[in-house]
Amino acid sequence: MPLVAIDSNVIDLLVCCIPASQHADVSEELPPDYDDRELRLRRELFACFWLRSLAFAWTSTLYTFSDMLYAEVALARSAPALLELAVDAREAHPTEYREVDRDLRPLIDHVARLGVKPIDAEHVADAIGMSCSVLLTNDRQLRNRSPEIERKWPLRLRRPSEFLVEAVQAGAPWPASVAWPWQLLDDSPDLP
Repeated sequence: MPLVAIDSNVIDLLVCCIPASQHADVSEELPPDYDDRELRLRRELFACFWLRSLAFAWTSTLYTFSDMLYAEVALARSAPALLELAVDAREAHPTEYREVDRDLRPLIDHVARLGVKPIDAEHVADAIGMSCSVLLTNDRQLRNRSPEIERKWPLRLRRPSEFLVEAVQAGAPWPASVAWPWQLLDDSPDLP
């Protein structure tokens, strides 16, 4: 079963894209209007909306993160909403999908030597230690280190929009009544 680790900046996006009062039936709706946001952020919010709302249908994919993320989001201004989402996204998983295997986890220094900031190196090391195949992050500086990380460990770093497109192209179901909106995830500058 593929595990997808979530970086704290993606947790922020997930909280922004769907209000806490909304939940399981969002796949039947159009995503909120993100027109007041910069284009790249709009695309990532849009992708997070669909990743969160379609998670129930993607039973072969589990979203997870290490306990370290709880400590990080607990310090955030929106900690209650972040922690609610974190618990929602992870706590129902069996323990083996939530705990870092210390034998698999590389040393933070080994990850940092690839040009990764220490706090990001912890997230990467934990994702590797949980046998995740993907780490979702909106951190451009971290994603720029992806080729080096992928050469050393079986972990791909992706923006939420990249992961969404790759998953659907690989056959993940699209059970929403809303048509698959490719153009909103296109990188072209003439997006609506």
